[in-house]
Amino acid sequence: MEAGPGLATALVRQDLADRFFCFVAPTVVGAGIPVLRDLGTREMDDALTFAEQTWEAVGDDVLLRGYRREP
Repeated sequence: MEAGPGLATALVRQDLADRFFCFVAPTVVGAGIPVLRDLGTREMDDALTFAEQTWEAVGDDVLLRGYRREP
């Protein structure tokens, strides 16, 4: 599902997102556009992690494919 930061945050907080795809572009735009809102994590031990992840060059961008559980 493609979602804005509100829905994406709700899905991640409720552990309903199995995969996380995020493009990273070599462009800086002020404060940027948030992908997620506050997840409530304050410690690295509580950080969002992936069971498996890949990075792929797509033109000038890079695509992160993160899988929360083994695919």
